Amino acid sequence: MTTDNNGEDSGADNKSSNISDTEHSFDAIEAAEITLTQPQNLSAKPTAIPNDPTHRATQKQIWLYGMATASLLLVALGVIIFNQSEKPAEHQINQASENKSAASNSAQNDIAANDAPFHQQQVADARRAAQDVLARIIELKKILESVRVSEWARQDFEAALAASAQGDVLYQKHQFGPAQQKYQLSEQLLIAIEARVEPFIKESLSEGLAAISAGNTAQAKAAFERVLIIDDDHPAAQTGLKRVARLPEVLSLTEQANIDLDNARPAEALALYEQALLLDANFKPAILGADKAKTQLAQDNFQAAIDQGYANMQQSNFAGAIQSFRQALAIKPGSQAASDGLALAKNEKAQQLIQVQLANTQNYEQQEQWHQALTTYEQILARDNSIIEARVGKIRSQTRATLDDDLQKIITEPLRLVSTNIYEHAQTLLVDAQNISPGGHRLTQQINQIKQILIDASTPVAVTLQSDNATTVSLLRVGTLGQFSSKVVTLKPGKYIIEGVRPGYRDVRVNLMVNPERGQPPVLVACREAI
Repeated sequence: MTTDNNGEDSGADNKSSNISDTEHSFDAIEAAEITLTQPQNLSAKPTAIPNDPTHRATQKQIWLYGMATASLLLVALGVIIFNQSEKPAEHQINQASENKSAASNSAQNDIAANDAPFHQQQVADARRAAQDVLARIIELKKILESVRVSEWARQDFEAALAASAQGDVLYQKHQFGPAQQKYQLSEQLLIAIEARVEPFIKESLSEGLAAISAGNTAQAKAAFERVLIIDDDHPAAQTGLKRVARLPEVLSLTEQANIDLDNARPAEALALYEQALLLDANFKPAILGADKAKTQLAQDNFQAAIDQGYANMQQSNFAGAIQSFRQALAIKPGSQAASDGLALAKNEKAQQLIQVQLANTQNYEQQEQWHQALTTYEQILARDNSIIEARVGKIRSQTRATLDDDLQKIITEPLRLVSTNIYEHAQTLLVDAQNISPGGHRLTQQINQIKQILIDASTPVAVTLQSDNATTVSLLRVGTLGQFSSKVVTLKPGKYIIEGVRPGYRDVRVNLMVNPERGQPPVLVACREAI
């Protein structure tokens, strides 16, 4: 009994051995085109491929033609083996017919008719499944070769191709199921290698960056070059190599800056760090060093501002102290030391200003400028209401300013004293002014002026009135003077109103201002406009 490559019984019995090979008939089965993987010697260096497009096309055509021919031969061989395994069953049916075993021959014929297409379909399905996996393997192989897998995962890649080569051997023996399993193993290995590409790139970039920060030029260069093996145009790796080229100079500047920083020269250190960062803006040691230098420099500037603030206060330069403490707060916002210094400087400046203002008020009082003194006292109390001197000064200056205003008003408007109330008020003001000691030059002048005004206001002045002997003349608030052609009356200085009335004529009214000075001109009062 013979079996096919899948271990199935061919169905032929001993009688089939007597049938000659010339009596076998072959059913034509269309050959499927397949491409088998070829074992490669990965240990050898890759052979350079000419750049001539015609040469590459010719090589590809020759390779495809050879593979197609081998595939057709293998498929034809499989067809022959498959038909040979099936024909004994067909020959057995014919032989059984000759022996006139109708019932037995009929049963065997049914079995052969049902088994041949089913088996044939199974073989075809297994072959196609193996070919599908093989096609994916070839695509994966191309992808990995494009990223030069043999330079970073040679052993794993060789193991994957070895599994594929084992599948090829099984395929050639028409053991399609086992071949498919080998192909699947190869595919899984290749997929695993492909999945390592991005992590490999990421890991190499990280290693390169870490090596730059550590100042290891060789290690950084090797790491970035590994990435460029996979991707010649990888921007991060190309940038990394440029940084590596500048690394020696960057390291030199950074090391000198570190020395300056350790020796309390933060300004010089910062300048060197900044030079290094101009060459490589991402060099972490220079970035960290620059931050430390800035922090130290800020601390030094802060302390210098605090010291200068207190030095200014020692010199009573409180405005300068305030400016220094504000500079310290700008460097360190929220600093309690700077806030306390600023508050102290402001308070001292305020006290200094108060002392200046108090001195000014004394000058104002000595010059009897009571309103200026009052305003200054109010400014002082607005800053510090607890200053007793300012409180007392405000009361004093306010009283004197009021008296000064009242006296000055009598002096500028003496005719108001015609009113008895105003006259008496002027007398009271005079007494108050005389009771102030020392009075001062201005007050003395005001007292003398008020005295004279009171005398003038109480001394009558002769006033001549003229009329037409037909008009009745009256002096309001004094009395009726009657009709006359001329009359002399004595009046105290002040404002008067003279009224004239005549039947059949329009009334007249004359405003009279009696001044203390002698020589008052005559006043005419007569009704002359007939109605």
